[in-house]
Amino acid sequence: AAAWAQHKLQAWYFWFQLFFVCLIAAIGTNVIGFTQVMFTDPFSLPGVLADTLPSATHYYMNYLVMQWTTQALVLTRYI
Repeated sequence: AAAWAQHKLQAWYFWFQLFFVCLIAAIGTNVIGFTQVMFTDPFSLPGVLADTLPSATHYYMNYLVMQWTTQALVLTRYI
């Protein structure tokens, strides 16, 4: 039961991260334009991501560095 619960939690966390990290950055400041594009042509999502995600690259680079730093601190057992 514990392994199943852990698997379900991991699956929910994956979709949560996908939505809040990728799609929120893709929406950016133009929520209405993003929803119009998604309802008129849902297969254009890769193109929309390709257009909007480069403007948020600095956030993702900082995010990666912080993840590496956090993992390094955990491996050194600083507490």
